[in-house]
Amino acid sequence: MSKCDNCDKSITKKSPRLECNKCRKIVHANQLCTGLSSKQLSALRNAENLEWTCEDCRKESLHRKSFIIPEDDDDDTDGIQLGESGSTAMSKLLRDISLEVKKAVKMELASVNESLSSWCIKMDTINATLEILTEKVKDLEKKNMYLTNQNTHLELKVNAMEQQIRNMEQKQLDNVLEITGIPEDKDENLEKLSSKLASKLNVEKRQASMVKRLKGRDGKEGVIQVVLQQEEQVDQWIRAARTETIALEDITPNAPNPEVAKRRVLLRRALTKANKTLLWQAKQTLKETYKYIWFQGGKVLARKFDNDKPVIIRSSCDIDKLSTQKYR
Repeated sequence: MSKCDNCDKSITKKSPRLECNKCRKIVHANQLCTGLSSKQLSALRNAENLEWTCEDCRKESLHRKSFIIPEDDDDDTDGIQLGESGSTAMSKLLRDISLEVKKAVKMELASVNESLSSWCIKMDTINATLEILTEKVKDLEKKNMYLTNQNTHLELKVNAMEQQIRNMEQKQLDNVLEITGIPEDKDENLEKLSSKLASKLNVEKRQASMVKRLKGRDGKEGVIQVVLQQEEQVDQWIRAARTETIALEDITPNAPNPEVAKRRVLLRRALTKANKTLLWQAKQTLKETYKYIWFQGGKVLARKFDNDKPVIIRSSCDIDKLSTQKYR
């Protein structure tokens, strides 16, 4: 068992040790006995081509090893042994380089900070602008919602007023009867025609207070309107016309030809233009799904089957809704 030449303590077989490549002196492989740092010891342990020289041999040697193992507190100088003056010059060079790098980095950081500061100001301005715009958008949305609700309310009021006007216009025609199927004659006597028609229907002749012919459109003959004294009399004339078939020859001898003389004279309740259009649209659209479509009491009514409750049709929208129900 050998002893450490530095601490004079025994070195066991299991203890790591270092041997000087000059004098073959053996010491414990620790920092105390070798005078090396932990990094230097680690480098010697892991590298096969590194040799250790003790302190006495290094002092006696005229030439020093060019490659040295860096100590823990040494700066990284790529392991080049430059001597005392070279080491001082290298340290000064490294300090100068470090100062220049710090200055350059400081200048770059100052420029970056200035740019960041400028962008921060711009971002603050943009955020403030966005907040203002957001508030304006919220105000506009509120105003838009208010105007939309107001517009909907006004539409409902306008529709209600239009319906009220239509009802008033129709009310003025409640006691008016229309006769179709009688050709216009320049010498016609409408009072006499209405009297003959009343006789044929077995109704009171004096119920008619006024008779007039409306001007036809598109070359068609105009209808004859009979203004009766009471609204109920219109229903009376219409019911009588359903049970009694009246031809043109029954009330006028001036038929242009036998074919026209056999034409049937029809009676109906007078309707406003809007109600006529609505009734016609309802019949055209709902004729396949609704058995009865008629006008009564100022309203267009429709019924699918005999025992069904009549459905009131006030507008074309109601017709569209009823037409889609057949597919459900």
